[in-house]
Amino acid sequence: RRKKKALAKVAAVDALLAEVHSPERKAQIEREQRRAEEEAAEKAAAEKKATLQANSDSAKEIYRKKQAERRAKKAAKAAAPAPAPAPAPAPAVGSAAGSEVGSAVAAPAPRKQQKSVPDELAVFEPMQREPMVPPPGAAAAFEDHACELHGCSVDANGTCAVTGGEDGNAYVWDVSYPTCVPKQRLEAHSEVVAAVAITEDGRQVATAGRDNIVVLWVEEGRDYKNILTLKGHTSWVSSVVFSSGGHYLGTGSYDETARVWSCTSGKELAMFHDAEVSNDRGKPFVYDVAFSYDAKRLLVGGRDGVGRIWDCNIEDTFYVAKLLVTLETHASAVLSVAWSADGKRIATASKDRTCKVYSAKTGRILSVLQGHEGQVTSIKFYPADGRRMPDGRLAPPVSLATASRDATIRFWRVAPETRGLDPEEGSKWNATCGAILRGHVDRISGIAFDATGASLVSAGFDRKAIVWDVQQSIKLGTAEPPEPSLDDATVDAPTVAGVRGE
Repeated sequence: RRKKKALAKVAAVDALLAEVHSPERKAQIEREQRRAEEEAAEKAAAEKKATLQANSDSAKEIYRKKQAERRAKKAAKAAAPAPAPAPAPAPAVGSAAGSEVGSAVAAPAPRKQQKSVPDELAVFEPMQREPMVPPPGAAAAFEDHACELHGCSVDANGTCAVTGGEDGNAYVWDVSYPTCVPKQRLEAHSEVVAAVAITEDGRQVATAGRDNIVVLWVEEGRDYKNILTLKGHTSWVSSVVFSSGGHYLGTGSYDETARVWSCTSGKELAMFHDAEVSNDRGKPFVYDVAFSYDAKRLLVGGRDGVGRIWDCNIEDTFYVAKLLVTLETHASAVLSVAWSADGKRIATASKDRTCKVYSAKTGRILSVLQGHEGQVTSIKFYPADGRRMPDGRLAPPVSLATASRDATIRFWRVAPETRGLDPEEGSKWNATCGAILRGHVDRISGIAFDATGASLVSAGFDRKAIVWDVQQSIKLGTAEPPEPSLDDATVDAPTVAGVRGE
């Protein structure tokens, strides 16, 4: 009897163990664990969203108070009696007004008159519900936006722009001059929208956030609809870019990977892990990515100060991800990367306050751009390089725009020292800084050209984005100082000495 009881206990234990280790029980335990993790994640996301909403409400309240104060000041000034007119001062020597100024009566002077800024089309901000329409050549400043702006992108026609916000939203704008009005607020992220992109035709928008996801939007009627949420990154998504034609999407993340996705299915097509490349500068977070024009190569820049070109010819039947070119390093992290339109040159911008232009084929440095007083946060090639610009002149061999934490945008022209040399075999290239644009009062997070290079959009931490008229004001290589402006949106474009052919 004792033996039978012992055997029965052993059998019961065996049955219990078999039940615990059965595939059904394991699957049930895994489901319960996943459910618990999802609930915890949803709770954390809800708490973060509530915090962001509270911060946004607080900022909106501050904005309303400031607007009320401004309206009160304007009303008080309007109610105040106007001072008696004073005789006009004698015209200054060399004045363009001549005798007409001497015979005119000076206008009342208690209110400063805003002069036009010919290079700045408009300044737009999401919290401005009724944006002003500036007259031709004037700048309109919509201040006190409720959040900082992270990056910007513009379509090929230069009529639709997208900006990312600290409040977890992205904003779509109609920037067809002279109007500059908000079209839609895209809400899908629970954290900061760190990067945005729009296709050349303006039909698709991608937003990337610090909530580790990428959201793909498609235009339906007048609005953009959320059609896909791309999940795979395990940390902040810091950059997003469409390939030419909008078939593929490239992303970079703090999880040390760059990835390529299908814009049709949302499927991950390729992943490039920079941690596989040995370095001694800590974790190689990916800060920016850029496709070549044919979408067969992906340029990646990150924390380790190295730029890398990866093979992403996904349509190849025997495709295998491989590293093609490693660029010479910067002294600090690479924050922005760019391809030229012809695919022959690439550029990197770094925390070390320099930019470098390379041969895309060999990775050899062609030129180093120095001049910014802060970290260079964004770099873009002028899209009309080597082609005839609207004013009839040919664009220089290589022209670029760079933006920095010093709140300025600089334009550069780069060309070989000796004409006729093959860019791949020639000697060092000369770099010359042209116009310097000053319209922001805090760091600039991103810049973007339209397809023709006629306009440039910039977004900054000063809670505003600016549309610049490139053709009228930035004549690459030369610039004439404009009349001084009384507001904070000014242009500093000193004449460049030693520029040949201009």
